[in-house]
Amino acid sequence: MNEEQSAVLKLAESGHNLFWTGQAGTGKTFTLCKIVSSLQINGRNVVITASTGKAASVLKDKIETTCTVTTIHRFSGILDGRYGNEELVNLMFGSEIYETQRSNIINTDTLIIDEISMISSKTFRQLEYIFLNIRQNDKLFGGIQMIVAGDLRQLPPVPNVEYYDDGSFFIAANFINSFHVVQLHTVQRQEEEDIIQAINEVASGSISVETDNLLRRLKRTLPPGEEPVKLFSLNFDVDVCNARLLGDLEGNLMF
Repeated sequence: MNEEQSAVLKLAESGHNLFWTGQAGTGKTFTLCKIVSSLQINGRNVVITASTGKAASVLKDKIETTCTVTTIHRFSGILDGRYGNEELVNLMFGSEIYETQRSNIINTDTLIIDEISMISSKTFRQLEYIFLNIRQNDKLFGGIQMIVAGDLRQLPPVPNVEYYDDGSFFIAANFINSFHVVQLHTVQRQEEEDIIQAINEVASGSISVETDNLLRRLKRTLPPGEEPVKLFSLNFDVDVCNARLLGDLEGNLMF
């Protein structure tokens, strides 16, 4: 572990609430593995969650652990945010359907949330509210040690007008000042300085002439054959492309 990663581990072992961040390749997942192993050795009940099902699945494959790995929504019972704070707390205490979630919250010592960039401030505040009330503990998050990781320059939260969620980042929650924040700077995954510079600049949205030239040099003519897979950032564009390709298929349309 480098000095930055060791600082994160030390803060976690000391029981602090913690947010660590860094660009792709700085060892966030590696550091998370070290934290989980250390806390388990010290007898803490650690639960690992992520902001999406896909992220949780990827994390489970990367980490060799007996810990539960799930989404934060399933772990906590907040689902898609349809319930208000008081309503959700009442469901936790009054419905057998939420018995597992209530037990999760009561018995967890340390909760890890990966890919935190996709968790909104509304969701983060709701987690704090229900943890405090379910555990009946006035400490922040009801006394659960919160360890969150992610890169805020990656995917942001998705706004949900129906549930009054404006999609602001979790750091907009006022109690985030109670978290220790550590930035990982050293890229472990790549050694080529020009690649590292390009990754930084693309993430920040400010591309230099050198990076632009590098990307242009990587341009290749695709070989003949099947049409390559296309990647889109919006579901609308995906639907348009799929509709076009379906329309090109031979045969009758079946419903």
